[in-house]
Amino acid sequence: MTATRATDDEAQEVAGYALVRRLGGGMDDVFEAVERATGARVALKLPRAGSDGVAWARFERGVRLARRLDHPRVVRVLAAGHDDGRRPWMTMELLAGETLEARMRREALSPREAVAVARQVCEALDHAHARGVIHRDVKPHNVWLRASPDGALDACLLDFGVARAPDEVAVTDGPEAVGTVAYMAPEQVRGGAEPDVRCDLWSLGVTLDECLAGRHPFREANLAATLYALLTREPPDLRARRADVPTGIAELVRALLARDASARPESAREVITRLDAIEWDHAAERESVTGLERDRWLGAVAEACDHAEPRAEVWEVVRRALAAE
Repeated sequence: MTATRATDDEAQEVAGYALVRRLGGGMDDVFEAVERATGARVALKLPRAGSDGVAWARFERGVRLARRLDHPRVVRVLAAGHDDGRRPWMTMELLAGETLEARMRREALSPREAVAVARQVCEALDHAHARGVIHRDVKPHNVWLRASPDGALDACLLDFGVARAPDEVAVTDGPEAVGTVAYMAPEQVRGGAEPDVRCDLWSLGVTLDECLAGRHPFREANLAATLYALLTREPPDLRARRADVPTGIAELVRALLARDASARPESAREVITRLDAIEWDHAAERESVTGLERDRWLGAVAEACDHAEPRAEVWEVVRRALAAE
């Protein structure tokens, strides 16, 4: 997540919190902030300056729904209120690490890593769904990978800003088509019905497919083409794009991406069960080093052998070793 200092045209303090830097955000702004009374460092979120009453009402609903949740796989809400101008705000734990989106841009995930992240996101969704909360915006940008001392992936779900629950009053007349288009389920795109848990499972399927294949299964050059693909096209064969993906994962992704919501798994708990039942081909895993990963490994070996002379001979030895595997 890109961080920038809070600028002069932004309020430097909100409700007793000093803003340090802008961390990012989508419909809302997120800042690193310091609570003046305690010195605690937190993430402070509030609607963007100039946003309207609908945005404020949606933000307040998101705060109420996020505060229903208490799970290690969901970012923790610490406090909430309104500033002097009655603009709502909330604070959350300040997390170290990076988004899944950033990790995917930096390097590919192995199938085991992608499955581990998907399972952890499912734990968060299972907790939320049991409390009537539909996230409606599951995507790599809203999955945070916390820094872990042993390097293990430790994911939590962020941003319930457009979440919905059946017992919450709509902030607009009629169904709300909110979220990120490329990750919306077909029924969300079409509108006319309130989303249920299967919308989140579709978005999870898109995210898992993208993690494994390195490319979004439906995104096209423009919004119209992406919408058309979401509504009409079958997802591309995952194993045709990445051969080391176990058959069970490919079948689960295809089920999650069924255009007919009734054909998808019924719950995040069911998805967890299927993920836990994946049969791994250990031989295929050993042979699954991609060209990008191989080049990165070769570079690391050569860098470690910089003291050797001549360097070209080091590269040749490494290449022969790989060819002999």
